[in-house]
Amino acid sequence: MFNIGVDFGFWERFYGSVDYFNKTSDGLLYDVPLALQNGLNSITMNAAKTVNSGFEIVLGANILRSDVVWNMDLNASFIKDEIKDLNGENDIKMTDYQKIWSVGGSQYEFYMPTWAGVDPQTGDALWYKVDDSGNRTKTNKYSEATYERQGRSTPLVYGGYTNTLSYKNFDLLIQLNYNIGGKVYDNLYANLMHDGTTPNNNMHVDALNAWTTPGQITDVPKYSINNSTSSSSLSTRYLYDATNIKLKTITLSYTLPKNLGLFSKVVAGAKVWVSADNLCTWFADKDYKGYDDLDIFGIHAYKMYPYSFPTPRTFTIGANLTF
Repeated sequence: MFNIGVDFGFWERFYGSVDYFNKTSDGLLYDVPLALQNGLNSITMNAAKTVNSGFEIVLGANILRSDVVWNMDLNASFIKDEIKDLNGENDIKMTDYQKIWSVGGSQYEFYMPTWAGVDPQTGDALWYKVDDSGNRTKTNKYSEATYERQGRSTPLVYGGYTNTLSYKNFDLLIQLNYNIGGKVYDNLYANLMHDGTTPNNNMHVDALNAWTTPGQITDVPKYSINNSTSSSSLSTRYLYDATNIKLKTITLSYTLPKNLGLFSKVVAGAKVWVSADNLCTWFADKDYKGYDDLDIFGIHAYKMYPYSFPTPRTFTIGANLTF
């Protein structure tokens, strides 16, 4: 592993650091595909090689240093992964997370058909198919749709932004987290927009926008009991831009003065505080309707429900006493 960095500060007010790293990992566990006549479709071996590289940047400033003290910190991580070897194989479909592994590509590249909307005359779901010459046409048969690379689940940059303010005995901390770039697949929404494939299951309110009349413009195909058109199957219909900013933490604390008579003789120091975590998340893609906590997906950004749950929104009141 190669790592180099620099720390800096100037005017006793601004500070930061920049780090670059490049790490090669060889002999990684990997399910090597086998011919079907072997009785198994794969065997786990130490056969993969990847390289991870990127920059990590921290910038900070002591903005105010009078009665009001205001400190600000911003960090950003730019990380890229690249597959170097797959034991001689290439373009391996990783169906557990709907990815494709290719030498020179990313481990986190989504691979699925491209959604082409709804036919306004018939209400059929449409996908793109690509011929050998690269010509793109639409089809209403899911089996004819072409699987394509749809972008990585990992962000271009992610990090946090923290402000701390102090005035007399009061302290306020506000922390924001952000992700720029990346994709996320909303499988929960896909299950609720089944278009009649599982008619006994619940549906999302968006199902009310389903096609009903020739000439109708909508993004929801016609509803059909026991629908066999695969209209809700894996495609970019449910793939979204994962760019977001989250209000992660707000904490307000108050340090009690030390001149409280008998109380101060017993307690050397006391602080009371209230805190709220995971308050809300704003997504750049307004069509995204899934959980506002992408941590449940991990870096694959694809997870089957109901086996994942978001981090809860919490409110806490506490006190620290020093004797």
